[in-house]
Amino acid sequence: MPVIDPRSGDIEDDASSTKNRSLLAITGSMLAEISLPRLIFVSTALILLPGFLLGLAPLVVREVFDVLARIRVEQGTGMLLVEQNAALALELADAAYVLASGRTVLSGPASEIRAEDSVRRSYLGQ
Repeated sequence: MPVIDPRSGDIEDDASSTKNRSLLAITGSMLAEISLPRLIFVSTALILLPGFLLGLAPLVVREVFDVLARIRVEQGTGMLLVEQNAALALELADAAYVLASGRTVLSGPASEIRAEDSVRRSYLGQ
């Protein structure tokens, strides 16, 4: 699995996976230390993004989502995103899962989830 050097931001293969770049996991602390646009240059099938935007300024969050959208479109990279900002997450997502108390209460295409009255009231402020 590729490893990100937090000091330089360089993405390097570890010894066990020099041929296979199928997964890249990014944590909030890693993202704080590296430049997100470096992900544009990573050839990977899936990026894991587990709640890494929490606490960042709204402008930064929007910029990050713009970069993620670009990666998704230009490279066809799959993403598993755990995000509190439902409006932005549903813009980027093909599919969505709404969790409440650790249980899936709604799932389906993001466009359908976004149109649900309960989601619009509870998560989108509409």
